[in-house]
Amino acid sequence: MQPVTEYAGSAALKTLYETETGHPADSTFGAYAMRPVGSDLFIGMGNYPAGSDGGLVARISGGSLFAECVLDEQGCHDLMVAGTDLWVPGVDPTDPWTFGNIYHRDAAGVWSKIRTQPNAIHTFGLLVDGGYLYACTGSHTGDSVTWCGQVLRSGDGGQTWDEQVTVTGFRIYHIIKFAGKLYAYGNNLSSDVPASAYVNAGAGWAFLATGPLKVLPRMVTFGDRLVLAGNSNNVYAVHADGSVTEHSSPTVLATSNPMFAIGSSLFVLGMDGYVWRTTGLSSWQRYTYVPGAISLGVSPDGSLLISDSGASVRIWKASII
Repeated sequence: MQPVTEYAGSAALKTLYETETGHPADSTFGAYAMRPVGSDLFIGMGNYPAGSDGGLVARISGGSLFAECVLDEQGCHDLMVAGTDLWVPGVDPTDPWTFGNIYHRDAAGVWSKIRTQPNAIHTFGLLVDGGYLYACTGSHTGDSVTWCGQVLRSGDGGQTWDEQVTVTGFRIYHIIKFAGKLYAYGNNLSSDVPASAYVNAGAGWAFLATGPLKVLPRMVTFGDRLVLAGNSNNVYAVHADGSVTEHSSPTVLATSNPMFAIGSSLFVLGMDGYVWRTTGLSSWQRYTYVPGAISLGVSPDGSLLISDSGASVRIWKASII
């Protein structure tokens, strides 16, 4: 297996989080999202998402750690990069449930909080494509008790929404574009049941015939396939023609950001802290191991990143060979 080294600047994550947010880090604390923008690494951190108050986006630049944006959320589970802009879906606002939250950092480094999604409780994913901003949510219908999973579309960066479509009866966890079509997945009941996938080729959302999907992991574009996490030791690959194939995986995937494609390799993180690599979904190599690992990411130099969790949280780096 490949060795890991501590990513410079990550030793102070817990101290920075508690100082900036005023909330304590617990045993689930860690870097749930790690994305590069230029030569900087951006980190979304907190306790387990949607579990307790406090969320922070930080930046590591030149080996030094800086606070970027305190989130009015219970944690942070995803960061979305679009060019030089960074977008953060508000996973569980500490604000009232009248609107959902999105956070945006522009190319000049200026942050703005966008609170315009009607009745959104959880904003799980964002997508920028073709001049539109898409958001997928777990929302309510206006009474704070009747749930719905929605996809919203904005043509002005989230200031207004020209489409608000209910796709499921509970939540939509991610949205992505692949081979000219939009894909999303979500569920109709509670978050502890398997989810289902949906596709939109321009004429509305339709059910996509995969097997049961694990709740929360991001979908990943891997070469000419879109990969979705199955609810067991398996993944599903959607091909450019829309066909779906099932593949065995060596592990049950972790919940938050457990898949990452880097170059010709797909990496997956198991619940046991082992990271596996494949180049074609037919065979897997045990690549590295980090005790207490919760998420995968990529560094500005293209290395694999793994965050562990807890009081001594670190981000670990493994070279790609």
